[in-house]
Amino acid sequence: MQIKIDDKIFEPYLLQSKVEARVAEIAQHINTDYKDRQPVFLGVLSGSFFFMADLVKQTTLDAEISFVKLASYEGERSSGKMEVQLSIHTNLKNRDVIIVEDIVDTGHTLKYLLGSDPQGKTRFGTSLQFALQTGSLSDSIRRATIHRI
Repeated sequence: MQIKIDDKIFEPYLLQSKVEARVAEIAQHINTDYKDRQPVFLGVLSGSFFFMADLVKQTTLDAEISFVKLASYEGERSSGKMEVQLSIHTNLKNRDVIIVEDIVDTGHTLKYLLGSDPQGKTRFGTSLQFALQTGSLSDSIRRATIHRI
């Protein structure tokens, strides 16, 4: 089965059943790692929305959900400059934050978020990506716990 969007043709890469199983597995890890805590799931819009919704539905935590929308692309290339299109409206001070993204391409978004707390009051403990492009993360970003589908 092929999907055509504009002049591009796509073929399914992952079976839905495998994605669902992996999301359930990650949710179980989060349930264990954050037991008796109240983390904030921070979704990077717009691509993370469905991934995050499926994930949060499978957690058993008393968690909060918040979103941020950042852009660094001009057309199909990253400019390297981060533009905040929707800022975070949840106080993250002294909170455990689980960053949820769709695809990590350049790593600029994750680097921006991890560096957005100069006083170190936020605990960015886990970063979740639906997909990760090979070689996209710098060594400084790799220190976060990263789970991928």
